[in-house]
Amino acid sequence: MLRLILLTAAGIAVAPVALGRAETIAEATPIVQRAVAALGGRAQLEALRGWMALGTIESSAMPGTFRADVRLPDRVRTRIEITAYLDEERRLADASGWQTLGNVRQLTGIDLVRLRRCMFFEPFIAADRAGVSWRWIGRERVGEATTDVVERSVAGRGSARFYFDSATSVPLQEVHDVNGQRLTLRYGDYRLVSGVRMPHSVRWSAPRQSFAVRVTEYRMNVAPEDSVFVLPAAARAPQRSYDVSLGTIPRRVFRVDESGGAGPSQAIVFNVVVAERNGRRLEPRSASVELHSGTERVKTITFSAAALRALEGITFERRAGVAEIFDLRHQFSEPSAPAIDRVVYHLELRGPVGRSMRETLTIPVTEYRPATRLVFPLKGSFLVTNGHTFDRVAGHHEWSQQYAYDVMGLGERGELVKRDGATNEDFMGWGREILAPAAGRVVSARNDVPDNSKPGVFEGKNLIELPNPDMAITGNHVLIDHGAGEFSILGHLQRGSVRVKTGDRVRQGQVLGRLGNSGHSQGPHLHYHLMADSVLFRSDGLPSRFENTNVPSPPRGEPGNAR
Repeated sequence: MLRLILLTAAGIAVAPVALGRAETIAEATPIVQRAVAALGGRAQLEALRGWMALGTIESSAMPGTFRADVRLPDRVRTRIEITAYLDEERRLADASGWQTLGNVRQLTGIDLVRLRRCMFFEPFIAADRAGVSWRWIGRERVGEATTDVVERSVAGRGSARFYFDSATSVPLQEVHDVNGQRLTLRYGDYRLVSGVRMPHSVRWSAPRQSFAVRVTEYRMNVAPEDSVFVLPAAARAPQRSYDVSLGTIPRRVFRVDESGGAGPSQAIVFNVVVAERNGRRLEPRSASVELHSGTERVKTITFSAAALRALEGITFERRAGVAEIFDLRHQFSEPSAPAIDRVVYHLELRGPVGRSMRETLTIPVTEYRPATRLVFPLKGSFLVTNGHTFDRVAGHHEWSQQYAYDVMGLGERGELVKRDGATNEDFMGWGREILAPAAGRVVSARNDVPDNSKPGVFEGKNLIELPNPDMAITGNHVLIDHGAGEFSILGHLQRGSVRVKTGDRVRQGQVLGRLGNSGHSQGPHLHYHLMADSVLFRSDGLPSRFENTNVPSPPRGEPGNAR
């Protein structure tokens, strides 16, 4: 699976004590005061001008470097570099936050809160500022510690919950709920630095993103120049001129036959990608989606602002290089007749000071018929754990992987593993021959990526030391050009098992290598998908059908067999 693995922060809840509001406010005050004292005292915190933090970071088991420059009260710059995965800079000045990740994008919502919270002491320095109130909620377990939970409310900015260690009084966790999304920050390994107690371990997790930072050095009371915090030119673009465009990923949208259910149906899946020339944020307020067949408007579906927030993501900017401010993922399942041949998409957006705008996009919808006759790349019994799925499954929402399969080999009695499945060799598919699904020319072949040592463990550090680590994510692989704009990629093969090289011609059914557990993988399996170009993460995925299986497009979760 080419997928991201999220880090989680576990907490065991204990029922809070029920008290009146006045009592809970009074109870919160000494807790916050003890926290201020534990962190270094009011005088030390108020004297802080800022700091620089240097360290390491890990996301999806991929290691990298982290730097944060903070100047109180309202300036932050962060830089994250993870080889083959991320090179990102974020800046905060006053209340405006921006990200540079190839493209420039304004930060709002949970992204802006995450950046602002790099000013770690701000809630405690301003503990008794006008418009700020604290309320004790109760006690909960966070990891091994018992914590006092206190809710902080700021006029005009909502509230957040802080979890203070009942033994040491330092903050161990905070939770922010922003527009229906949750950001959790965990702090640990406090050490005294220039009279202030600083956390050297920080983890933050939010939907579809999680990072673990280990700070190796703090430089306290440094004073970075203003130039460090200057926002990109896009941040200073005139507010009166917005240049908005809508597009789709995939570029070509297909209707795909679905099996099962109440009757024959067609599935239509796409992301509407919203871009603004200067990267400025706009809020989706409503959408109206018309499904058409010929001259007939078959159905109109409306989405509220709350419904659109549930569909919203930043899916393609990182690897696909798409300049999006956000995208909206849609999936429709309709009776097979009449065949939907276009979608008319109306989107209402709102900018600053309530300004509204309406954009319309017409999306052609076609049925894809592969030009290449394919056979399944694994013989015998198999199980598709992800395949032609239309859920937002981690990994397969990547651009080229919309119709991807993750395939595991089964034994003669349909068993997935022998013994307890603790080793790669315990999996029935381990070492099975991987076959060319059709004839063609090898565009790329790789044989040097180590297999992960055991199932459930992705050893990302092994990838960044290899040449072209971006493609090492697919593990040992073979990419075949079948002609007619169709390319097959077969990934996660065993190290040293690949039998072909770039430029070779292969025939259908030829052995390419053996099923392994290399690259960004959680266990022995084969990743296969068909795509419209040779560039992974930047090509349309294509629906595939196999001529030698009991079901032409094997569904997820049901055993299949290839002759």
